[in-house]
Amino acid sequence: MSNPRTVTDPRKLRLALIGCGAFPYNTLYPMLRNLPIELAGICDLNPAMTERFSNFYRAPRAYGDFKEMIDQEKPEAVLCVTNLDTHYEAAKYCLERGINILTEKAPCQNADQAEELSALQKKSGKFHGVLFNRRWGTAYTLAKEVAARGDLGKLTMIYSKFNTKAYKDIDFFVYNHIIHMIDLTVFIAGELSSPALQALVLGERSGALEIHCRALESGALCTIQSATEQDEAYPMERLDLAGTRGNLTADNWRDFHWDRTGPGRDMDYSLPLDRQGDSLSWHPAGGYGIGRGIFSYMGFEAALDEFVKAALGEGTFSCTIEDCIPTMRFTDQVRSLVKNLAKER
Repeated sequence: MSNPRTVTDPRKLRLALIGCGAFPYNTLYPMLRNLPIELAGICDLNPAMTERFSNFYRAPRAYGDFKEMIDQEKPEAVLCVTNLDTHYEAAKYCLERGINILTEKAPCQNADQAEELSALQKKSGKFHGVLFNRRWGTAYTLAKEVAARGDLGKLTMIYSKFNTKAYKDIDFFVYNHIIHMIDLTVFIAGELSSPALQALVLGERSGALEIHCRALESGALCTIQSATEQDEAYPMERLDLAGTRGNLTADNWRDFHWDRTGPGRDMDYSLPLDRQGDSLSWHPAGGYGIGRGIFSYMGFEAALDEFVKAALGEGTFSCTIEDCIPTMRFTDQVRSLVKNLAKER
């Protein structure tokens, strides 16, 4: 039996990076540097991106073709942060070669590709993780825990919103932006069905959309609202859950408020705090991050830490491509509804 990894003598994960743009350069790789990894190589179609990354982070080797990098460097794991097509192609290439991979969302173009990758995952014995970071965000994991324990009673209503600025096109807005709230709703309530769409604004680059559906398991009514009419600097994200025994709100990542059903107080005007009732709230101190860095409450660091540990054989990854099939299936339906509505207008 191998010795467990220790802080003083860690076994490092040999990791390759596909995509050297702003997100991996500014956010993800700085977080990874706190974890036990060894960078095997980097890849980007744009030589200027790999040059910038290599100069700043001292990457050992740079490539313009991810298949060449994987064949040459033989990494234990791959992080891919590019676009839908490359996410799918890289995941398929890695799984066929017995390599764990983590891709940004969306993991592929559609549910058919997700099911194909899920079958490959089972066959290979390795995993394709997906960075739907809200599944690790503190306020959202608290919401999931409370709902899963049954503390809200039977879920009756789920409302989520996530607004932003104008996108390059409305389809990209759905599968790159609204998909976050679709996946969050799936994470909380399971598979969704019967989508109906309302659009206040629908143009080539802008939209204000409201999606109505039901959660199959609980029967809860779900509403997902998103628009491209808002400044991203403004608080723009919210989740509300209501059940037969209480309700909670996770507001703009930083605030969690759970209204619990307390015991009757028989007109006690002093209203003392009670361990079994009253409301509970959480927010990171000063509105900033906790733990290792400023983005901790947004889930990125927790997801990367879980990915590295799982790839080293120290646990499992909690959001694989199989878990994302319901998200991709519902996103396909929404994309189809949006396209049909655009044609009518």
